Amino acid sequence: MIYSISVIIPAFNDEISLPSLISETNKVLIDISSSYEILVVNDASIDQTSLVLEKMKFGKLRFWSHSKNKGHGKTLKELYLKASKQLIFSLPGNGQIRPQEIFKLLPHIGEFDMVIGVRKLRHVPLRRKIQSKVYNFLIKVLYDLELSDVNSIRLLKKSKLDKIRLLAKTSFVDAELCYKFSKKGFGIAEVPITHLPGESRGGGSLRTILPTFIETIVFWLNLRSR
Repeated sequence: MIYSISVIIPAFNDEISLPSLISETNKVLIDISSSYEILVVNDASIDQTSLVLEKMKFGKLRFWSHSKNKGHGKTLKELYLKASKQLIFSLPGNGQIRPQEIFKLLPHIGEFDMVIGVRKLRHVPLRRKIQSKVYNFLIKVLYDLELSDVNSIRLLKKSKLDKIRLLAKTSFVDAELCYKFSKKGFGIAEVPITHLPGESRGGGSLRTILPTFIETIVFWLNLRSR
């Protein structure tokens, strides 16, 4: 089956990686579907990300910028809501996951409603790997989700996304999405993908981790009190 596809890319200080990432994404999508869009949000970058986007000449590209940094969670949720095609494919703006990885996820989208790309060999510092392991274990214990990489890229059906309401304001939005898909009985699968060396900006900082952890716990406590 041929689907229409929205690719969503949250960008923060990604002036170096975005040109090739968007160009490759456009080429990949041409081979998959005649109906697609590439949505990029510049989350108040302090480098030349905005200027780079303005120079990109792709008819299927839509981008806009935040005047103030909203963080990864709010930016990603905004992109989910703006996507208009049958399938939504998320990519990081730093280029550590290439758009060609969609070919590993696509074969499973007929059977499942969300397919997550698992970064088996992550090119990040050991501290980030430990943080990820702990967080995924916490999500498994609190939300009974047998998933190993909830914050990775995903390919999902918009028709299913439209049936839930995302409330998260932090990077917990990925786990909330998985939890609500699971509660609705929507199928979720994981497949291994390639993670490339590069610079991951902000994901492992206390400024990101602490609000995400707090929201993860508060959301769980609210569920328990119902």
